[in-house]
Amino acid sequence: MANLIGGLGRVLFGGVGKDVADALGNKIGALPTTTKGEVFPNEQLKIGDTNIIFSIDENGIAEIQSIRTPISKRGQGSARNALNELLSIFEISGVNTVKLISSPLDKKTSDNKLFNFYKDMGFEDTGETANMAGDKVMKLNLNSLPKDTE
Repeated sequence: MANLIGGLGRVLFGGVGKDVADALGNKIGALPTTTKGEVFPNEQLKIGDTNIIFSIDENGIAEIQSIRTPISKRGQGSARNALNELLSIFEISGVNTVKLISSPLDKKTSDNKLFNFYKDMGFEDTGETANMAGDKVMKLNLNSLPKDTE
């Protein structure tokens, strides 16, 4: 896995977005420099109105544990924008695979709507369930995303 701090530094100076730069600005000094074999457990970023908790394992696989947008801010693209920014960070940092569990955190969000949101973002259903509630495990291969051409 590429040096994550180096990747985050490139994000800060590479113009991915002011929200990401602001969110990561204070984190860079706190994160250890990593090489393959080290783990980033439960890192939290606030991007716009959305809070995301994620980890990166020793194989460079990212797992998103939580994406939370306040109910009053939903439907305005905040979660989509934050997830896109985070996926850019992962890609620049050398992460190839991102996993998450499609599980609503409140009764305002339906299972089906959330699942379709992640599918629209490029995640695929792995066919696995994460728990007795039947929450679906989803995966995204960042290498399969179309590349921007300028």
